[in-house]
Amino acid sequence: SDFENYRIKIHAMKSNLSNIGATTVSDMAKKLEYALKYNNDVSYVQENHEEFMLAYERVMCEVRTYMNA
Repeated sequence: SDFENYRIKIHAMKSNLSNIGATTVSDMAKKLEYALKYNNDVSYVQENHEEFMLAYERVMCEVRTYMNA
């Protein structure tokens, strides 16, 4: 429920995802960040956090596979 720190972490994740070319998941993070930053829309975050985390984990699995190759 610490949405200010959540927003900061999502911002960093958004940037890192963008840097590695994971634009779709980066856009998901952007929507979460902006929901809090501009609208204080906690319900949007609660409704979409799990889907974002699943997508993020898929990207991280791909990165780990690539790094171990």
